[in-house]
Amino acid sequence: MTVFENRFDQKVAIVTGAGSGIGKAATERLLAEGASVLALDNDDAGLSALSLDQPTFKSALCDVSSASECLAGVNDALDQFGRLDILQALHPDRLLIVRVSRRSGIRLSGSTSKGRC
Repeated sequence: MTVFENRFDQKVAIVTGAGSGIGKAATERLLAEGASVLALDNDDAGLSALSLDQPTFKSALCDVSSASECLAGVNDALDQFGRLDILQALHPDRLLIVRVSRRSGIRLSGSTSKGRC
């Protein structure tokens, strides 16, 4: 697979489910292509195994079924990196709803079960 260096240069991403599987692969790929990444997962062991020693990588425990934890994750990304450009939300039973507006900024609308949006 081709890696496009700097394709995501100066971009900030949040990836949920980053401790394993697709989320882990997405985190590694975004970092390889220049993004700053906040990796979120509720699996501390998975996040610890992912721990990368670079200034563009941060990780935090987060349960995406909790709207307050999701909001804390968004705020953490803003505090750490100053912006948010990419959201990759992976969870088989939940939808993370984030509204982005140039006027009002980023707001978390909620975290809800599939089919209830």
